[in-house]
Amino acid sequence: MPRRAASLNRRVNIGPAFTLEAVYVALITTLAVLGMTSQSHRPILLVAALLALPCGLAAIVGLYVLTGLFNWIAAGFTNTYVSDSVGGCTASGHCWSRTSGTPVGARGFLFSACVVALFVCAALANVLILRSVMRGRSNGVQEPPSVGGHGSGRNDC
Repeated sequence: MPRRAASLNRRVNIGPAFTLEAVYVALITTLAVLGMTSQSHRPILLVAALLALPCGLAAIVGLYVLTGLFNWIAAGFTNTYVSDSVGGCTASGHCWSRTSGTPVGARGFLFSACVVALFVCAALANVLILRSVMRGRSNGVQEPPSVGGHGSGRNDC
């Protein structure tokens, strides 16, 4: 029972740092959601990746991996692309075209949710990295004990 009491006494102090971390993760998440729901998603996702550095680089790489994976699945696990185009114009000037080919799977809710999850994970990883760095600094590096008790470590006889 003493362990449980000790663990209850070491509760995490939720303060301004937690609030800033939550705002940071929420900002990256919002940018990723906006990026996946807008027509021109590349600039917004680029801003999200830049704000999520260093782990934002992994999110961008993951975006391209997910795109390839979703397209590969939609194409039936093949790496060939087939496209057939038919088109023409009538005498009255009305033109038409029809293209069919391998479907693009990197669209839809599941793909967008996976991309948003990549950016959320990048933001959370940055928070954890920052926490570990701050924890290391708060513990501080202790000076090694001096030899001979002189305090300066020099031997001034």
